[in-house]
Amino acid sequence: LMDSGGGAYAINQNRNQPNKKNKKIRNKESNITYATWNVRTLLDSANNESNSLPRRTAMIAKELKSYKIDIAALQETHLKGSGRLDEVGEGYTYYWSGCEENDDNHYGVALCIKTKLIQKGAISDPICVNDRMMYINIEEKNITTTLICCYAPTLQSEENTKNEFYAKLNEICDTIPPKNKLIITGDFNARVGEDHETWKGILGKHGTGKLNSNGQLLLEFCAARELKIANTTFYLKRKFKTTWQHPRSKEWHLIDFILVRKQDIKNVIRCRVMRGADCGTDHRLIRSVMKGEIKKYHAPKKNPPTYDHSSLKDTHIKRSFQEKLMEQNNILPATTDLEETWEAYKTNFTVAIQNTVPKKRSNRRDWFDENTYIIDNIVVAKKQAHESLLSDPHNKNKVEKYKNAHKNSQQQIRQIKNDWWSTRAKEMQEYMDKGDSFNLYRAIKAVVGPVYKSLNLIEDQHGNLLTDKTKRLNRWNEYFESIYNQHNDVDLNALPIKTKDLEEVNDETPSEEEVTRAVSEMKNNKSPGIDNITADII
Repeated sequence: LMDSGGGAYAINQNRNQPNKKNKKIRNKESNITYATWNVRTLLDSANNESNSLPRRTAMIAKELKSYKIDIAALQETHLKGSGRLDEVGEGYTYYWSGCEENDDNHYGVALCIKTKLIQKGAISDPICVNDRMMYINIEEKNITTTLICCYAPTLQSEENTKNEFYAKLNEICDTIPPKNKLIITGDFNARVGEDHETWKGILGKHGTGKLNSNGQLLLEFCAARELKIANTTFYLKRKFKTTWQHPRSKEWHLIDFILVRKQDIKNVIRCRVMRGADCGTDHRLIRSVMKGEIKKYHAPKKNPPTYDHSSLKDTHIKRSFQEKLMEQNNILPATTDLEETWEAYKTNFTVAIQNTVPKKRSNRRDWFDENTYIIDNIVVAKKQAHESLLSDPHNKNKVEKYKNAHKNSQQQIRQIKNDWWSTRAKEMQEYMDKGDSFNLYRAIKAVVGPVYKSLNLIEDQHGNLLTDKTKRLNRWNEYFESIYNQHNDVDLNALPIKTKDLEEVNDETPSEEEVTRAVSEMKNNKSPGIDNITADII
Protein backbone atom coordinates (compact mmCIF):
# COMPACT_ATOMS: atom_id res chain seq x y z
CA LEU A 1 0.00 0.00 0.00
CA MET A 2 1.24 3.47 -0.83
CA ASP A 3 0.17 6.62 0.95
CA SER A 4 -0.06 9.94 -0.84
CA GLY A 5 3.16 11.79 -0.15
CA GLY A 6 5.10 8.52 -0.23
CA GLY A 7 7.92 9.82 -2.40
CA ALA A 8 8.83 9.43 -6.08
CA TYR A 9 8.06 5.69 -6.13
CA ALA A 10 4.49 6.26 -5.01
CA ILE A 11 4.03 9.13 -7.46
CA ASN A 12 5.34 7.16 -10.44
CA GLN A 13 3.19 4.17 -9.55
CA ASN A 14 0.13 6.38 -9.33
CA ARG A 15 0.89 7.87 -12.76
CA ASN A 16 0.99 4.39 -14.26
CA GLN A 17 -2.49 3.55 -12.99
CA PRO A 18 -5.26 3.51 -15.63
CA ASN A 19 -7.93 6.19 -15.66
CA LYS A 20 -10.48 3.75 -14.27
CA LYS A 21 -8.99 4.40 -10.82
CA ASN A 22 -11.00 7.61 -10.76
CA LYS A 23 -14.13 5.54 -10.43
CA LYS A 24 -12.86 4.22 -7.10
CA ILE A 25 -12.34 7.63 -5.53
CA ARG A 26 -14.67 7.83 -2.57
CA ASN A 27 -16.72 10.81 -1.57
CA LYS A 28 -14.74 12.71 1.08
CA GLU A 29 -17.90 12.85 3.20
CA SER A 30 -17.74 9.03 3.38
CA ASN A 31 -14.31 9.06 5.03
CA ILE A 32 -13.43 9.64 8.67
CA THR A 33 -10.09 11.20 9.58
CA TYR A 34 -8.48 10.02 12.81
CA ALA A 35 -5.30 11.20 14.50
CA THR A 36 -3.09 10.44 17.47
CA TRP A 37 -0.73 12.90 19.12
CA ASN A 38 1.25 13.06 22.34
CA VAL A 39 0.83 16.75 23.17
CA ARG A 40 2.85 16.72 26.44
CA THR A 41 0.13 18.70 28.24
CA LEU A 42 -3.21 20.46 27.79
CA LEU A 43 -2.56 22.71 30.77
CA ASP A 44 -1.48 26.33 30.37
CA SER A 45 1.69 27.30 32.15
CA ALA A 46 1.30 29.55 35.19
CA ASN A 47 4.78 30.93 34.50
CA ASN A 48 4.70 34.10 32.41
CA GLU A 49 8.23 33.31 31.22
CA SER A 50 7.14 29.95 29.81
CA ASN A 51 7.80 29.45 26.12
CA SER A 52 4.52 27.58 25.56
CA LEU A 53 1.68 29.39 23.80
CA PRO A 54 -1.30 30.35 25.99
CA ARG A 55 -4.59 28.47 25.71
CA ARG A 56 -3.21 25.13 24.56
CA THR A 57 -6.63 23.55 24.08
CA ALA A 58 -7.53 26.19 21.48
CA MET A 59 -4.11 26.14 19.78
CA ILE A 60 -4.19 22.35 19.45
CA ALA A 61 -7.76 22.51 18.15
CA LYS A 62 -6.56 25.00 15.51
CA GLU A 63 -3.88 22.56 14.38
CA LEU A 64 -6.35 19.68 14.19
CA LYS A 65 -8.76 21.85 12.23
CA SER A 66 -6.08 22.80 9.72
CA TYR A 67 -5.46 19.08 9.06
CA LYS A 68 -9.21 18.34 8.87
CA ILE A 69 -9.13 15.87 11.76
CA ASP A 70 -12.49 14.47 12.84
CA ILE A 71 -11.37 12.61 15.97
CA ALA A 72 -7.96 12.89 17.66
CA ALA A 73 -6.56 10.75 20.48
CA LEU A 74 -4.26 12.79 22.73
CA GLN A 75 -1.78 11.59 25.35
CA GLU A 76 0.04 13.13 28.32
CA THR A 77 -2.72 15.67 28.86
CA HIS A 78 -2.13 16.05 32.63
CA LEU A 79 -5.78 16.90 33.34
CA LYS A 80 -7.14 15.37 36.54
CA GLY A 81 -10.42 13.50 36.91
CA SER A 82 -12.69 13.35 33.88
CA GLY A 83 -14.73 15.95 32.07
CA ARG A 84 -15.59 17.86 28.95
CA LEU A 85 -14.45 21.17 27.48
CA ASP A 86 -15.85 22.91 24.38
CA GLU A 87 -13.64 25.07 22.19
CA VAL A 88 -16.54 26.84 20.49
CA GLY A 89 -14.48 29.02 18.17
CA GLU A 90 -12.63 26.07 16.63
CA GLY A 91 -15.58 23.67 16.68
CA TYR A 92 -13.97 20.92 18.79
CA THR A 93 -14.92 19.23 22.05
CA TYR A 94 -12.45 17.65 24.48
CA TYR A 95 -13.22 14.61 26.63
CA TRP A 96 -10.48 13.65 29.06
CA SER A 97 -9.61 10.97 31.59
CA GLY A 98 -6.95 11.54 34.24
CA CYS A 99 -5.85 10.52 37.69
CA GLU A 100 -7.81 11.12 40.88
CA GLU A 101 -7.65 14.61 42.37
CA ASN A 102 -5.22 13.59 45.13
CA ASP A 103 -2.92 11.43 42.97
CA ASP A 104 0.31 12.39 41.24
CA ASN A 105 -0.52 13.84 37.85
CA HIS A 106 1.90 12.24 35.37
CA TYR A 107 -0.19 10.95 32.49
CA GLY A 108 -3.73 11.56 31.25
CA VAL A 109 -5.47 10.89 27.93
CA ALA A 110 -8.09 12.80 25.96
CA LEU A 111 -10.21 12.68 22.83
CA CYS A 112 -10.68 15.82 20.76
CA ILE A 113 -13.76 15.45 18.57
CA LYS A 114 -15.49 17.72 16.08
CA THR A 115 -18.44 19.15 17.97
CA LYS A 116 -20.80 18.64 15.04
CA LEU A 117 -20.26 14.85 15.29
CA ILE A 118 -21.36 14.95 18.93
CA GLN A 119 -24.34 17.15 18.07
CA LYS A 120 -25.41 14.61 15.43
CA GLY A 121 -25.52 11.94 18.12
CA ALA A 122 -22.83 9.87 16.39
CA ILE A 123 -20.47 9.79 19.40
CA SER A 124 -21.27 7.90 22.59
CA ASP A 125 -20.44 9.21 26.04
CA PRO A 126 -16.79 8.37 26.76
CA ILE A 127 -15.79 5.55 29.08
CA CYS A 128 -12.95 6.86 31.24
CA VAL A 129 -11.00 3.83 32.45
CA ASN A 130 -8.02 5.49 34.12
CA ASP A 131 -5.28 8.03 33.38
CA ARG A 132 -3.90 5.78 30.62
CA MET A 133 -7.06 4.67 28.79
CA MET A 134 -10.46 5.84 27.60
CA TYR A 135 -12.73 4.91 24.71
CA ILE A 136 -15.85 5.87 22.75
CA ASN A 137 -18.24 4.28 20.28
CA ILE A 138 -18.77 5.91 16.89
CA GLU A 139 -22.07 5.17 15.17
CA GLU A 140 -21.40 4.72 11.47
CA LYS A 141 -23.98 4.03 8.78
CA ASN A 142 -23.91 0.22 8.97
CA ILE A 143 -21.57 -0.51 11.86
CA THR A 144 -20.29 0.71 15.21
CA THR A 145 -16.62 1.60 15.63
CA THR A 146 -14.93 1.48 19.04
CA LEU A 147 -11.98 3.86 19.38
CA ILE A 148 -9.57 3.31 22.30
CA CYS A 149 -7.08 6.02 23.23
CA CYS A 150 -4.18 4.83 25.38
CA TYR A 151 -0.80 5.85 26.76
CA ALA A 152 1.51 2.92 27.54
CA PRO A 153 4.27 2.87 30.18
CA THR A 154 7.77 3.86 29.07
CA LEU A 155 10.63 1.43 28.54
CA GLN A 156 12.06 2.26 31.98
CA SER A 157 8.79 1.47 33.80
CA GLU A 158 8.51 -1.58 36.05
CA GLU A 159 7.38 -4.84 34.48
CA ASN A 160 4.33 -4.97 36.76
CA THR A 161 3.18 -1.58 35.43
CA LYS A 162 3.52 -2.76 31.82
CA ASN A 163 1.71 -6.03 32.51
CA GLU A 164 -1.12 -4.19 34.28
CA PHE A 165 -1.50 -1.87 31.29
CA TYR A 166 -1.88 -4.69 28.76
CA ALA A 167 -4.09 -6.69 31.14
CA LYS A 168 -6.45 -3.71 31.37
CA LEU A 169 -6.35 -3.20 27.61
CA ASN A 170 -7.22 -6.87 27.09
CA GLU A 171 -10.04 -6.52 29.60
CA ILE A 172 -11.52 -3.63 27.59
CA CYS A 173 -11.17 -5.53 24.32
CA ASP A 174 -13.09 -8.45 25.85
CA THR A 175 -16.12 -6.18 26.33
CA ILE A 176 -16.18 -4.98 22.70
CA PRO A 177 -18.57 -6.94 20.43
CA PRO A 178 -16.70 -8.83 17.67
CA LYS A 179 -18.95 -7.21 15.05
CA ASN A 180 -17.64 -3.74 15.99
CA LYS A 181 -14.79 -2.17 14.09
CA LEU A 182 -11.91 -1.59 16.49
CA ILE A 183 -9.28 1.16 16.43
CA ILE A 184 -6.64 1.32 19.17
CA THR A 185 -4.40 4.34 18.98
CA GLY A 186 -1.93 6.21 21.13
CA ASP A 187 1.62 6.50 22.39
CA PHE A 188 2.78 2.93 23.11
CA ASN A 189 6.41 3.88 23.87
CA ALA A 190 7.37 0.84 21.79
CA ARG A 191 9.64 0.18 18.82
CA VAL A 192 8.34 -2.67 16.68
CA GLY A 193 11.20 -2.94 14.17
CA GLU A 194 11.01 -4.18 10.58
CA ASP A 195 10.73 -7.98 10.83
CA HIS A 196 7.44 -8.39 8.98
CA GLU A 197 8.23 -12.02 8.12
CA THR A 198 8.23 -13.11 11.75
CA TRP A 199 5.18 -10.99 12.53
CA LYS A 200 3.34 -11.66 9.30
CA GLY A 201 -0.13 -10.15 9.19
CA ILE A 202 0.64 -7.96 12.21
CA LEU A 203 3.60 -5.84 11.16
CA GLY A 204 3.50 -4.33 7.69
CA LYS A 205 6.38 -4.37 5.21
CA HIS A 206 7.30 -0.76 5.93
CA GLY A 207 8.27 -0.70 9.60
CA THR A 208 11.34 1.16 10.80
CA GLY A 209 13.98 0.91 13.52
CA LYS A 210 14.83 -1.98 15.83
CA LEU A 211 12.55 -4.03 18.06
CA ASN A 212 12.73 -3.42 21.83
CA SER A 213 11.04 -5.11 24.82
CA ASN A 214 8.04 -2.76 24.76
CA GLY A 215 7.67 -3.48 21.05
CA GLN A 216 7.65 -7.20 21.81
CA LEU A 217 4.77 -6.70 24.26
CA LEU A 218 2.83 -4.67 21.69
CA LEU A 219 3.34 -7.23 18.91
CA GLU A 220 2.28 -10.08 21.21
CA PHE A 221 -0.86 -8.15 22.13
CA CYS A 222 -1.63 -7.55 18.43
CA ALA A 223 -1.08 -11.24 17.66
CA ALA A 224 -3.47 -12.31 20.42
CA ARG A 225 -6.12 -9.84 19.27
CA GLU A 226 -5.57 -10.26 15.51
CA LEU A 227 -4.69 -6.60 15.03
CA LYS A 228 -2.50 -4.98 12.40
CA ILE A 229 -0.31 -1.89 12.77
CA ALA A 230 -1.58 0.56 10.14
CA ASN A 231 1.53 2.80 10.38
CA THR A 232 3.74 0.07 8.92
CA THR A 233 1.46 -0.79 6.00
CA PHE A 234 2.22 2.14 3.68
CA TYR A 235 5.32 2.82 1.60
CA LEU A 236 6.65 6.14 2.90
CA LYS A 237 9.89 7.98 3.38
CA ARG A 238 11.24 7.47 6.89
CA LYS A 239 10.54 11.08 7.86
CA PHE A 240 6.82 10.43 7.26
CA LYS A 241 6.83 7.38 9.56
CA THR A 242 8.83 8.33 12.66
CA THR A 243 6.96 10.13 15.44
CA TRP A 244 9.35 10.90 18.32
CA GLN A 245 12.84 12.36 18.61
CA HIS A 246 15.18 10.96 21.26
CA PRO A 247 16.35 13.87 23.45
CA ARG A 248 20.01 12.76 23.54
CA SER A 249 20.72 11.02 20.24
CA LYS A 250 18.30 13.29 18.31
CA GLU A 251 17.28 10.22 16.31
CA TRP A 252 13.66 9.87 15.25
CA HIS A 253 11.73 6.69 16.15
CA LEU A 254 8.28 5.22 15.54
CA ILE A 255 6.57 4.77 18.94
CA ASP A 256 3.02 6.05 18.29
CA PHE A 257 0.66 3.65 16.53
CA ILE A 258 -2.78 3.12 15.04
CA LEU A 259 -4.00 -0.49 15.32
CA VAL A 260 -6.99 -1.99 13.51
CA ARG A 261 -8.44 -5.47 13.08
CA LYS A 262 -6.73 -7.44 10.29
CA GLN A 263 -9.92 -7.63 8.24
CA ASP A 264 -10.36 -3.84 8.53
CA ILE A 265 -6.93 -2.86 7.18
CA LYS A 266 -8.55 -2.54 3.74
CA ASN A 267 -10.56 0.40 5.12
CA VAL A 268 -7.40 2.39 5.92
CA ILE A 269 -6.90 4.73 2.96
CA ARG A 270 -3.79 6.45 4.25
CA CYS A 271 -1.76 6.74 7.45
CA ARG A 272 1.23 9.04 7.78
CA VAL A 273 2.98 11.56 9.98
CA MET A 274 2.12 15.24 9.49
CA ARG A 275 5.40 16.99 10.23
CA GLY A 276 3.94 20.48 9.91
CA ALA A 277 1.68 20.13 12.95
CA ASP A 278 3.24 22.04 15.85
CA CYS A 279 2.13 22.44 19.47
CA GLY A 280 5.45 22.51 21.31
CA THR A 281 5.78 18.74 21.73
CA ASP A 282 8.56 16.31 20.80
CA HIS A 283 6.02 14.00 19.13
CA ARG A 284 4.57 14.29 15.65
CA LEU A 285 0.94 14.04 14.68
CA ILE A 286 -0.19 10.85 12.93
CA ARG A 287 -3.19 11.27 10.62
CA SER A 288 -5.13 8.33 9.24
CA VAL A 289 -8.03 8.50 6.78
CA MET A 290 -10.38 5.52 6.91
CA LYS A 291 -13.45 4.48 4.99
CA GLY A 292 -16.58 5.14 6.97
CA GLU A 293 -19.74 7.20 6.93
CA ILE A 294 -21.26 8.72 10.04
CA LYS A 295 -24.80 7.54 10.67
CA LYS A 296 -27.39 10.16 9.79
CA TYR A 297 -29.55 11.38 12.63
CA HIS A 298 -32.54 13.64 12.59
CA ALA A 299 -31.47 17.07 13.72
CA PRO A 300 -32.80 17.84 17.21
CA LYS A 301 -35.50 20.46 17.41
CA LYS A 302 -33.90 23.85 17.77
CA ASN A 303 -34.92 26.19 20.54
CA PRO A 304 -36.64 29.37 19.35
CA PRO A 305 -34.22 32.29 18.93
CA THR A 306 -33.84 34.73 21.79
CA TYR A 307 -33.89 38.47 21.21
CA ASP A 308 -31.94 41.27 22.84
CA HIS A 309 -34.78 43.02 24.64
CA SER A 310 -32.34 45.42 26.29
CA SER A 311 -31.92 46.99 22.84
CA LEU A 312 -35.39 48.56 23.32
CA LYS A 313 -33.61 51.22 25.35
CA ASP A 314 -32.45 52.51 21.99
CA THR A 315 -34.98 55.15 20.92
CA HIS A 316 -34.91 54.16 17.24
CA ILE A 317 -35.47 50.43 17.92
CA LYS A 318 -38.19 51.20 20.46
CA ARG A 319 -40.07 53.44 18.00
CA SER A 320 -39.77 50.84 15.22
CA PHE A 321 -41.13 48.14 17.52
CA GLN A 322 -44.09 50.27 18.62
CA GLU A 323 -44.96 51.18 15.03
CA LYS A 324 -44.79 47.55 13.90
CA LEU A 325 -46.92 46.42 16.85
CA MET A 326 -49.58 49.07 16.12
CA GLU A 327 -49.57 48.01 12.47
CA GLN A 328 -50.15 44.39 13.47
CA ASN A 329 -52.88 45.28 15.97
CA ASN A 330 -54.82 47.09 13.25
CA ILE A 331 -55.48 43.74 11.57
CA LEU A 332 -56.75 41.84 14.61
CA PRO A 333 -59.47 39.29 13.74
CA ALA A 334 -63.00 40.04 14.93
CA THR A 335 -63.69 37.46 17.63
CA THR A 336 -65.12 37.32 21.12
CA ASP A 337 -63.25 34.15 22.11
CA LEU A 338 -60.69 35.01 24.79
CA GLU A 339 -58.18 32.33 23.75
CA GLU A 340 -58.32 33.34 20.07
CA THR A 341 -57.87 37.00 21.01
CA TRP A 342 -54.80 36.21 23.11
CA GLU A 343 -53.31 34.06 20.34
CA ALA A 344 -53.74 36.97 17.91
CA TYR A 345 -52.06 39.42 20.31
CA LYS A 346 -49.23 36.95 20.97
CA THR A 347 -48.66 36.53 17.23
CA ASN A 348 -48.57 40.31 16.78
CA PHE A 349 -45.99 40.68 19.55
CA THR A 350 -43.87 37.89 18.03
CA VAL A 351 -43.98 39.37 14.52
CA ALA A 352 -43.10 42.84 15.81
CA ILE A 353 -40.14 41.44 17.79
CA GLN A 354 -38.83 39.40 14.87
CA ASN A 355 -38.92 42.40 12.54
CA THR A 356 -37.43 45.07 14.79
CA VAL A 357 -35.45 43.60 17.72
CA PRO A 358 -31.97 42.13 17.04
CA LYS A 359 -31.21 38.57 18.11
CA LYS A 360 -29.39 38.09 21.36
CA ARG A 361 -25.73 37.17 21.14
CA SER A 362 -24.09 34.70 23.49
CA ASN A 363 -23.18 36.27 26.82
CA ARG A 364 -19.97 34.28 27.01
CA ARG A 365 -16.87 36.23 26.13
CA ASP A 366 -13.49 34.68 25.51
CA TRP A 367 -10.23 36.48 24.87
CA PHE A 368 -9.03 33.84 22.40
CA ASP A 369 -12.17 33.63 20.26
CA GLU A 370 -12.56 37.42 20.11
CA ASN A 371 -9.01 37.79 18.81
CA THR A 372 -8.77 34.63 16.71
CA TYR A 373 -8.13 36.52 13.44
CA ILE A 374 -5.22 38.45 14.98
CA ILE A 375 -3.83 35.28 16.59
CA ASP A 376 -3.97 33.45 13.25
CA ASN A 377 -1.86 36.18 11.65
CA ILE A 378 0.65 36.03 14.52
CA VAL A 379 1.02 32.26 14.25
CA VAL A 380 1.69 32.47 10.48
CA ALA A 381 5.28 33.64 11.06
CA LYS A 382 5.91 30.76 13.45
CA LYS A 383 4.47 28.25 10.98
CA GLN A 384 6.62 29.59 8.15
CA ALA A 385 9.74 29.33 10.32
CA HIS A 386 8.74 25.78 11.30
CA GLU A 387 8.26 24.71 7.67
CA SER A 388 11.62 26.21 6.76
CA LEU A 389 13.25 24.28 9.62
CA LEU A 390 11.70 20.99 8.46
CA SER A 391 13.36 21.39 5.07
CA ASP A 392 16.80 21.69 6.72
CA PRO A 393 16.61 20.65 10.41
CA HIS A 394 20.40 20.84 10.98
CA ASN A 395 20.72 24.45 9.82
CA LYS A 396 21.60 26.47 12.94
CA ASN A 397 20.27 29.72 11.47
CA LYS A 398 16.87 28.14 10.79
CA VAL A 399 16.81 26.60 14.26
CA GLU A 400 17.47 30.00 15.81
CA LYS A 401 14.92 31.68 13.54
CA TYR A 402 12.25 29.19 14.58
CA LYS A 403 13.03 29.67 18.28
CA ASN A 404 12.73 33.44 17.92
CA ALA A 405 9.48 33.17 15.93
CA HIS A 406 8.02 30.86 18.58
CA LYS A 407 9.08 33.20 21.37
CA ASN A 408 7.70 36.28 19.60
CA SER A 409 4.33 34.64 18.92
CA GLN A 410 4.12 33.54 22.54
CA GLN A 411 4.82 37.07 23.79
CA GLN A 412 2.37 38.70 21.38
CA ILE A 413 -0.47 36.29 22.20
CA ARG A 414 0.17 36.68 25.92
CA GLN A 415 0.04 40.48 25.46
CA ILE A 416 -3.33 40.15 23.67
CA LYS A 417 -4.61 38.12 26.59
CA ASN A 418 -3.38 40.64 29.18
CA ASP A 419 -4.83 43.61 27.25
CA TRP A 420 -8.19 41.88 26.90
CA TRP A 421 -8.39 41.15 30.61
CA SER A 422 -7.35 44.71 31.48
CA THR A 423 -10.20 46.07 29.33
CA ARG A 424 -12.72 43.70 30.94
CA ALA A 425 -11.49 44.63 34.43
CA LYS A 426 -11.94 48.37 33.72
CA GLU A 427 -15.44 47.67 32.40
CA MET A 428 -16.39 45.78 35.57
CA GLN A 429 -14.86 48.49 37.76
CA GLU A 430 -17.07 51.09 36.04
CA TYR A 431 -20.17 49.01 36.80
CA MET A 432 -19.06 48.72 40.41
CA ASP A 433 -18.48 52.47 40.73
CA LYS A 434 -21.99 53.12 39.36
CA GLY A 435 -23.53 50.54 41.69
CA ASP A 436 -24.84 48.63 38.65
CA SER A 437 -24.84 45.17 40.22
CA PHE A 438 -26.87 43.60 37.38
CA ASN A 439 -24.35 44.41 34.63
CA LEU A 440 -21.45 43.73 37.01
CA TYR A 441 -22.53 40.15 37.70
CA ARG A 442 -23.39 39.63 34.05
CA ALA A 443 -19.90 40.80 33.02
CA ILE A 444 -18.27 38.49 35.58
CA LYS A 445 -20.26 35.48 34.35
CA ALA A 446 -19.49 36.30 30.72
CA VAL A 447 -15.68 36.19 30.93
CA VAL A 448 -15.22 32.66 32.23
CA GLY A 449 -14.11 31.34 28.81
CA PRO A 450 -14.50 27.63 28.04
CA VAL A 451 -16.14 25.80 30.93
CA TYR A 452 -14.83 22.52 32.32
CA LYS A 453 -17.92 20.30 32.58
CA SER A 454 -18.33 17.00 34.37
CA LEU A 455 -19.33 13.94 32.35
CA ASN A 456 -22.76 12.35 32.57
CA LEU A 457 -21.56 9.04 34.02
CA ILE A 458 -24.15 6.58 35.36
CA GLU A 459 -23.29 3.38 37.22
CA ASP A 460 -25.36 0.30 38.01
CA GLN A 461 -25.88 -1.05 41.53
CA HIS A 462 -22.49 -2.78 41.39
CA GLY A 463 -20.54 0.32 40.31
CA ASN A 464 -20.19 -0.63 36.63
CA LEU A 465 -20.48 2.17 34.06
CA LEU A 466 -23.57 2.03 31.86
CA THR A 467 -23.19 3.11 28.24
CA ASP A 468 -26.41 1.80 26.71
CA LYS A 469 -29.23 4.38 26.69
CA THR A 470 -31.93 1.84 27.59
CA LYS A 471 -29.91 0.53 30.53
CA ARG A 472 -29.37 4.08 31.76
CA LEU A 473 -33.10 4.83 31.66
CA ASN A 474 -33.82 1.59 33.52
CA ARG A 475 -31.24 2.57 36.14
CA TRP A 476 -32.95 5.93 36.66
CA ASN A 477 -36.25 4.05 37.02
CA GLU A 478 -34.72 1.79 39.68
CA TYR A 479 -33.24 4.78 41.49
CA PHE A 480 -36.49 6.75 41.73
CA GLU A 481 -38.45 3.64 42.70
CA SER A 482 -36.07 3.06 45.59
CA ILE A 483 -36.61 6.65 46.79
CA TYR A 484 -40.31 7.33 46.25
CA ASN A 485 -41.89 3.88 46.42
CA GLN A 486 -40.75 2.95 49.90
CA HIS A 487 -43.43 1.31 52.05
CA ASN A 488 -44.11 3.14 55.32
CA ASP A 489 -46.88 2.48 57.84
CA VAL A 490 -48.54 5.78 58.71
CA ASP A 491 -51.37 6.31 61.19
CA LEU A 492 -53.28 9.31 59.85
CA ASN A 493 -55.25 9.58 63.10
CA ALA A 494 -52.04 10.51 64.87
CA LEU A 495 -51.70 13.61 62.74
CA PRO A 496 -53.49 16.63 64.22
CA ILE A 497 -55.12 18.19 61.17
CA LYS A 498 -56.50 21.67 61.65
CA THR A 499 -58.39 23.40 58.90
CA LYS A 500 -58.53 27.13 58.45
CA ASP A 501 -61.38 29.11 57.10
CA LEU A 502 -60.74 30.06 53.52
CA GLU A 503 -60.57 33.76 52.79
CA GLU A 504 -62.99 35.06 50.25
CA VAL A 505 -61.36 35.67 46.88
CA ASN A 506 -62.29 38.74 44.88
CA ASP A 507 -63.40 37.28 41.56
CA GLU A 508 -64.65 40.51 40.03
CA THR A 509 -63.32 41.59 36.64
CA PRO A 510 -60.09 43.60 37.20
CA SER A 511 -60.22 47.24 36.25
CA GLU A 512 -57.94 48.83 33.67
CA GLU A 513 -56.07 50.66 36.43
CA GLU A 514 -55.37 47.37 38.24
CA VAL A 515 -54.07 45.75 35.07
CA THR A 516 -51.87 48.77 34.31
CA ARG A 517 -50.47 48.73 37.84
CA ALA A 518 -49.77 44.97 37.69
CA VAL A 519 -47.92 45.33 34.38
CA SER A 520 -45.86 48.27 35.62
CA GLU A 521 -44.79 46.28 38.70
CA MET A 522 -43.37 43.43 36.59
CA LYS A 523 -39.59 43.17 36.81
CA ASN A 524 -37.41 43.48 33.73
CA ASN A 525 -34.55 41.16 32.77
CA LYS A 526 -36.51 38.06 33.78
CA SER A 527 -37.00 34.88 31.77
CA PRO A 528 -40.23 34.76 29.74
CA GLY A 529 -42.93 32.13 29.87
CA ILE A 530 -43.90 29.70 27.15
CA ASP A 531 -44.97 32.58 24.89
CA ASN A 532 -41.41 34.06 24.89
CA ILE A 533 -42.75 37.55 25.66
CA THR A 534 -40.80 39.27 28.43
CA ALA A 535 -41.85 42.06 30.76
CA ASP A 536 -39.42 44.37 28.92
CA ILE A 537 -41.49 43.96 25.73
CA ILE A 538 -44.81 44.63 27.43
